[in-house]
Amino acid sequence: MQSLLSTSILVGCVLLQDGGVPKTPQPPQAKSAAPAKRSPEQIVEKVQKFCDEVNAKLHAEERELSDAEVNALVALSTKAADELHGQAEEFDVLVLALNLLMLSDSAPAADGWTSTFMRICTNLVDDERMEALVASLQTPDACLSSAVKLMSELAKTTKDPLLPIAIEFWPLHRLTLKDEGGEALTDDEIKMFKAKVPDFVSQHGDLSVPGVGSTYKQVLDDSLFVLDHQRVGGMADEIEGIDVDRTRFKLSDYRGKVVLLEFWDFG
Repeated sequence: MQSLLSTSILVGCVLLQDGGVPKTPQPPQAKSAAPAKRSPEQIVEKVQKFCDEVNAKLHAEERELSDAEVNALVALSTKAADELHGQAEEFDVLVLALNLLMLSDSAPAADGWTSTFMRICTNLVDDERMEALVASLQTPDACLSSAVKLMSELAKTTKDPLLPIAIEFWPLHRLTLKDEGGEALTDDEIKMFKAKVPDFVSQHGDLSVPGVGSTYKQVLDDSLFVLDHQRVGGMADEIEGIDVDRTRFKLSDYRGKVVLLEFWDFG
């Protein structure tokens, strides 16, 4: 009995001592806190800041987007859209990316534009802002065939009865934007535009263009006037008047010559 007690005391001493100093219980280590989840506004703000900074560089340096900037933009907007999936702000970050990707004709930018627009058409088909986006959508030439296919699918899947009208308007408005940008339209493009406008206006002319306020008829009538009278490379309207020598003249008298027109009054 005594031997057993001595053994127990000895074992107890071994357990309680380490080099003669009793062990002090160590508190459990605190786990590192998880990073705070960003709000939708913060996510959009980050993408907006990136786009603004890149845009400022492009204007200051008078250049297009570099491939590195394209890749960074696509990665940033894709991550942001993943975080915002199913929320209204997903639309915002993807449209920011679309607009900036328009500033490059490179293959990576075209691929990025197409994948971004495809995501919008897939995930946000019934977002209330789709009509305005589609009606005024600027499309890189390299992405035109892809955009046409996506628009066709969009018209079939949407539940919004007005979205197919905006999709039908889009190619007409695209030619208008092209002409306003100083790029001369081909004869085939002008012929197509003039052939489609009357039928479109007869069906939808009284409806308002999404995001514009004017009706489809007003917008397309203005475009037709520009094509007939103010088109780059087109025939100027006739101008008649009396010159400083009291001689009557017509602008058509100088056809084939370089003419400088200066308009002024005594106001």
